[in-house]
Amino acid sequence: MIGKIELNRIKIRAYHGVYAQERIRGNDFEVTVHLSYDMAKAAETDDILNAVDYPRVMEIVRNTMSRPSRLLENVAGRLKDNILAEFPQVVSGFVKVTKLNPPVTIPMRAFAVKIEW
Repeated sequence: MIGKIELNRIKIRAYHGVYAQERIRGNDFEVTVHLSYDMAKAAETDDILNAVDYPRVMEIVRNTMSRPSRLLENVAGRLKDNILAEFPQVVSGFVKVTKLNPPVTIPMRAFAVKIEW
């Protein structure tokens, strides 16, 4: 029984960006993570040891976001790798990293990178 957990729009302050000011002043980000895995055993046993522990996923997001990168592609890739290292039972998913109010000359509300596997 393949199911999906969804962690939507986790809000976090981080220091990612190409420009030096972004790595000094920081910016607000939102991270969304959807993970698919076989939920049959978790559903049957009602035991967190048989599930993808979403508070632990949130901790992985926080820890990964705390290491600055120039590119959101790098951040998204590291998030995927760190989540899969902890939860090898995940068979597919996506990670979306959104930078709110990016420092660009044309006004925009957000810029995002999304990777799927």
